[in-house]
Amino acid sequence: MQQQHQFSCTVDSSELAYYILFRDGHEIHRGLETDYTDNILSMGSYVYTLFVVNSEGERSEASTLTWNNGHSSVKYTVNVNNNQSYEYGDLTLNFSSGSWSQSFELSMEDASTQSKELVLESSMVLSPIYQLLKSFEGRFLKSLELRFVYDADTLPNGMLPTIQYFDEHSDQWVPLDGTIEGNTITAQVDHFTKFAVIAVKEKAAFTDIAKHWAENGILRAADYDLIHGFPDGTFRPNESVSRAQFVTMLANTLGMGATTDKLSFKDASLIPEFALEPLTYMVHEGIIHGYSDGTLRPNQAITREEMAVMLAATLKLDITQPTATLFQDDDKISHFAKASVNAVVKEDYIEGRGENLFAPKSFMTRAEATVVIRKLDVDRSILIVLPHFDENENSSPRTGGSFIIPCRIR
Repeated sequence: MQQQHQFSCTVDSSELAYYILFRDGHEIHRGLETDYTDNILSMGSYVYTLFVVNSEGERSEASTLTWNNGHSSVKYTVNVNNNQSYEYGDLTLNFSSGSWSQSFELSMEDASTQSKELVLESSMVLSPIYQLLKSFEGRFLKSLELRFVYDADTLPNGMLPTIQYFDEHSDQWVPLDGTIEGNTITAQVDHFTKFAVIAVKEKAAFTDIAKHWAENGILRAADYDLIHGFPDGTFRPNESVSRAQFVTMLANTLGMGATTDKLSFKDASLIPEFALEPLTYMVHEGIIHGYSDGTLRPNQAITREEMAVMLAATLKLDITQPTATLFQDDDKISHFAKASVNAVVKEDYIEGRGENLFAPKSFMTRAEATVVIRKLDVDRSILIVLPHFDENENSSPRTGGSFIIPCRIR
């Protein structure tokens, strides 16, 4: 099978006479062309060596690239105390004088094939994964610049490119502070490892939560896509959270199965589009119920006792405990909600409001609801969805049932 490998190099043209390119010690190209396509006949390992010859007939130091079964590397000798740049594929390294104290060998390798298992399947990688190596131990004396050209056309809305390095001690990718200009991104580093451009969710920037008591929790929940703000850029933390909004927060945090059920409430037309699927699923699972008049009231503010009932049902908490609570306003708590209030308070999902009051009929704010959601996210509860089988034991798109296993890790 014929394979093509393109080898490129650029130097100061005022000193350039021509290039000489060797493959496995045999000269295959001589001339001024800066791009050469080698039509190799089979997969394998090939060593390419490039020399630049100046007008005096003097050869440069050799630049060597090894191409091996679809991945390749290039090696350079980096001299002391010079501002130097080295390119390989979509990556450029810019060294400044004083970054190192002695000459060393630099290796740049496309490690995408052998490193793909290091990247989560859900992550979007916008560049090859490059392995950078040097022939001395330790870090550089001064930071050097990495500059990537990445595939900006594939970047989804709401996502940002970041240069990340693989930390072999934590087995995690760590983002670097970078500067984005068009389809290039740059960052400063003082060590070598694996690097790549990986897309991350754009940080939430709500305009109305600065110095709010729940600011950090709101931003963290937004980063994990558990909550969302409004089109005008606000979060409205002190506004009451509606039944539809809270159910959507629950679904974003714990996940949900699929259902083909249709809602038949009298006010189904009032359900916001963003909440239709979560509400349909939660009604199907018996987590949220309508009212005796046949309405669901999706846009009605949720009360604290209603939230307690939803949480207890969602998490399958034990609600067989005595129904009386220890709050001073126990007589204000609806009978159907008392066991649920006991359960969620015991598990520290909802707290009282001071003076030993639960305030069951008070509304939860969006900030308070976010605190509850963050507790669920920290617990990393696992939703197990079971398929539905008909009488012939054939599975169908309907959800046959589900249950949640809370895995508390705090």
